[in-house]
Amino acid sequence: MFRRVILTGAAVFAFADSAIVVLALPELVGRFDASVTGVSWVLNAYNLTAAVTALAAVVARPEPKRTAIAGAAIFTIASIVCAASPSLAVLVVARGLEGIGGALLLVGAARLIPRSDWEHAGALGLAAGPALGGLLTQLIDWRAIFVAQVPFALGAVVVLTAASRVERPREHRLPAARDAAHVLVAAALAGALFLTVILLVNGWSLTPLEAAALLTLVPAAGLAAALALPEISPRLTAALGIVGIAFGLGVLGFLSGESIPLVGVALVAIGAGTGLALGPGLPRLGVRNHDPGASWAIVARHAGLLLGAALLAPLLASGLRDVRDEAIKDGARRVISAPISVRTKVTLSYYLARAVIRTPNGELPDIDGAFDRARGSADEEDRRDLAELETSLHDVVKDAVTRAFRQPYRVAALLALLALIPVAAQGLLRFERVGERAVRVRYERR
Repeated sequence: MFRRVILTGAAVFAFADSAIVVLALPELVGRFDASVTGVSWVLNAYNLTAAVTALAAVVARPEPKRTAIAGAAIFTIASIVCAASPSLAVLVVARGLEGIGGALLLVGAARLIPRSDWEHAGALGLAAGPALGGLLTQLIDWRAIFVAQVPFALGAVVVLTAASRVERPREHRLPAARDAAHVLVAAALAGALFLTVILLVNGWSLTPLEAAALLTLVPAAGLAAALALPEISPRLTAALGIVGIAFGLGVLGFLSGESIPLVGVALVAIGAGTGLALGPGLPRLGVRNHDPGASWAIVARHAGLLLGAALLAPLLASGLRDVRDEAIKDGARRVISAPISVRTKVTLSYYLARAVIRTPNGELPDIDGAFDRARGSADEEDRRDLAELETSLHDVVKDAVTRAFRQPYRVAALLALLALIPVAAQGLLRFERVGERAVRVRYERR
């Protein structure tokens, strides 16, 4: 039982690492004086190396026990280096090594722990990653994210040395339609998790702790859904989960302003969908034995996260540019019509304009700083009116930013719905070997 808990915990962290540092990114930008693009490689390095390593495991078919030990050892060392990183470059390289170790650990663990543990680790890890990382960052420090992983990874090395060997896969496993569904679902979840973190923290000015508390709805709903759903076919389970994810993203895609209750409803739907689709749904679809095609599933999941980031980030940047001018015009109208003196209006307009001009694309202007400067030369009556105007302009900015997120959320919802196609095709399209190297696809009428 102890070995099972340690290995499952290590697998949860390996899955969670694909998204666990999301809420720490703003702090990393300030700590290392880096750009948002540069810091994004803290995420991308892990997913990229994990996908490539898992793909190599498809070809090599390594022995599970040795693979898991090597992966856990690399993951442990890389986590320690991440926690002690003196620069962003060192952190990115260490995250890449973590991806290699995490992929090897997951490939080996898939045949060493019960299927149900593997399924729950996959669903819980991805869903809980941002919330766990946010809590550790806010309560302790971003380095605590990596320190917390070391005991489970090191424990996995210890318990695996005493485990019996497991026979390596006898033949190369070909990709299945469910792996295409995995890619699309992971890409959609990139929108569900990454976009929501940016919206809550950067758009609505929630603290990482508040955002993390809200994001805990995702793993909680996922675990509840996976445990509460009666035993039905994996195809139907996966389809229900995908529809839940798409519904939650659709709700987010129609937000018109700051609304924590609506975001909560959407996150519950996304969490329940994730628990079903990545829990007892896709991993069991078309699988007849214990090994759920782990290497392809890991490749698909991390490739999907990279795909989602590549598709949705440009859409968000474009949306922010589109709403920028509209928000400036709306804000200018409110400043002009505000019941404050002409002198105060001129001073405020100057500092607001300077804040907007100096703000890089994709970031929000420092409205508070402009109002602080305007208050310095304003009388008591103007200061009261300035407080109301400041609240009004914050609402303008929040509404504009929220509108910029609509299209990326809707595209993410579409990606989720597209995953229904390979789910329906699983079992109808079969990959078969023809000779040593050739592969053909056969359609089976049902």
